[in-house]
Amino acid sequence: MSDMHGVLTSTLENWSATQLRYTQNTAIDGTLIPLKGDASTRRYYRIRGHNQKSYIVVYAPPETEKNQQFINIAKNWLVQGIHAPVIFSVNLEQGFMLLEDFGVHTLLDVLKQRPKKCNELYQQAMSVLHRIQIIQPATDFSLPRFDRTKMLKEMVLFDQWIATACLAMPCAGNQKKAVDLALNFVIDSALEQPYVTVHRDYHSRNIMPVKNNLGILDFQDAVTGPVTYDIVSLLRDCYIDWSVSRVYQWLSEFVSYTPSLKKVPQSTLNRWFDLMGLQRHLKAAGIFMRQWILNGNDFYLPDIPRVFSYIDYVCSLYKPLQPLKTWIEQTILPGLQAQPWWQPHTLKE
Repeated sequence: MSDMHGVLTSTLENWSATQLRYTQNTAIDGTLIPLKGDASTRRYYRIRGHNQKSYIVVYAPPETEKNQQFINIAKNWLVQGIHAPVIFSVNLEQGFMLLEDFGVHTLLDVLKQRPKKCNELYQQAMSVLHRIQIIQPATDFSLPRFDRTKMLKEMVLFDQWIATACLAMPCAGNQKKAVDLALNFVIDSALEQPYVTVHRDYHSRNIMPVKNNLGILDFQDAVTGPVTYDIVSLLRDCYIDWSVSRVYQWLSEFVSYTPSLKKVPQSTLNRWFDLMGLQRHLKAAGIFMRQWILNGNDFYLPDIPRVFSYIDYVCSLYKPLQPLKTWIEQTILPGLQAQPWWQPHTLKE
């Protein structure tokens, strides 16, 4: 495996050097510098040219990654004022890309280093999100629709990878029937909402402060979907959390310049937001666990307790979610709390 990885890296480096000469008129300076990846099969590297600029090199296996969709969306969003990375060169057959480098600091880094700027930064991120939601569709491709089947398939990851793969206690029988009803309550709420362009992973690790702008990453899974999907991804982030009251305050501010939400009653808006977040967090918990069990990647384990705190909070608000809450409290949490990596997490009021 290491030999294969070495061959891949050497091939990618040679390709990068050639593309730097052709597209940037500069020679490579040094070798590929591996970067921390995400919960996918993509690999990222930084490379420097003799022109004193740095670039991002991506290996995205074409058999598993949506490379053409990434390219299509990036080009469409760039011309409409969304700061997606400029794509300098692509080899679709091999899954190689040479991209603009947004730098080393994510929004998450800046929020942790300068928490007093959080309001300003979230205002900026919500402004960009508003522009994404009203973006004009491209004429040469269309985004898939985030429908009931896709939503349910994502939430089932929780049972597959946490209840079954990690704890060997799958949801079954009458309990499963009751939990399935709760999941369909979540989906019904999502399907009530206006549909807009949805980034699908709009959170603090995919947003990069760049001078006076925000660079946006990881949008290849974009869909048309519920209007609250991205705002709950941002405000109930799997990697950082804020007080419950502050989150709802930001939500209200977002609504103030989102036409499709201005006339929605507050109770309906909160339900849409809460339940959309629950759908996403059930998926995220399953994906984080899958990364550990399937790939030996423990990077996301410290974030699972935060995700569970979001799940518990929302389940406590809505009576139809009681079967899901009971199952998690009585079956799932005791097993997870016995794991050596588990650290309790409580949301601030």
